[in-house]
Amino acid sequence: MKGVSFVILRFPTPLLKLHPALKIVDNSQFYLGDICDDAASRFHEYSRRVRTIYLNDGENSGTQPISLAGFAWLGQQLQGSPLMPGLRNVRFSNPNRDSVHMGLLPLLLSPTTQSVSFEGRFLSADTFLSYTLSLVCRGAPALKRLSFSDVSYAADGRIWDHILAIASKLQLRSLAIAFPLNLTLPSTFLGQLGRRFDSLASISLDVHTPSHGTPGDLREGGLLPQLTALHLVNRCEAKLCQCYPTFLIRRATSIKFHSWAHIPDANAFSNAVEILSQCKSLRRVEIVTLIYGA
Repeated sequence: MKGVSFVILRFPTPLLKLHPALKIVDNSQFYLGDICDDAASRFHEYSRRVRTIYLNDGENSGTQPISLAGFAWLGQQLQGSPLMPGLRNVRFSNPNRDSVHMGLLPLLLSPTTQSVSFEGRFLSADTFLSYTLSLVCRGAPALKRLSFSDVSYAADGRIWDHILAIASKLQLRSLAIAFPLNLTLPSTFLGQLGRRFDSLASISLDVHTPSHGTPGDLREGGLLPQLTALHLVNRCEAKLCQCYPTFLIRRATSIKFHSWAHIPDANAFSNAVEILSQCKSLRRVEIVTLIYGA
């Protein structure tokens, strides 16, 4: 589409305000009219251009909320069609279960949606586990990239089973899971991930057991047959984190060491270097020293 600029939104309100049916009543958004009104040409033009939307908690606090009647109007007028028919990427950051973001999600997801990411404690909420994740699988059947990230201590062991369950519903090409402080990782999870997600080409993992002990040394061949990129985050100081089984270590293309302590001994990494030297796919190793309270 030569000459056409695509749109990134941080909330749907700027788009919805373009529609002439908008009415502000008691500081809330209502809509009265036909979504296909001839005067709504700008609304439809820009709705087709939106490719990425960021839905961040609190980011829309300065605008009028969409009323329940507004949601009902959108659902009725769209009749199953997506609000943004060209949408490719959706990023959720810590919405609460009754937020405007959650109300809009069923209207945003589209057969064109290829990437969805979820961040924050919301991933431990019943709303996410029982509703949102299933909705994404149903509403975005062409989804290729999925990302989960929660750096808080809000640990819920149910998340692992729910991640595995989506393998039968989507043909993902990229999966990222970052739960550095959720130490509920089942010993069988990574093995099952390797067996179930046979379409993955790229994986990024920051997942750990309580003692950084081995979840089981799986040496099975044929796992992840299409994998070309594997990033692992190591959180066991200078030692190689045993949270990841051998079949993953050997196929890693990049590893990042996170250390909470200054490591003065140059030989501290000797054991890790010996193991990693046998990883033929490894192209990058990064060492990051973290500071308490930072």
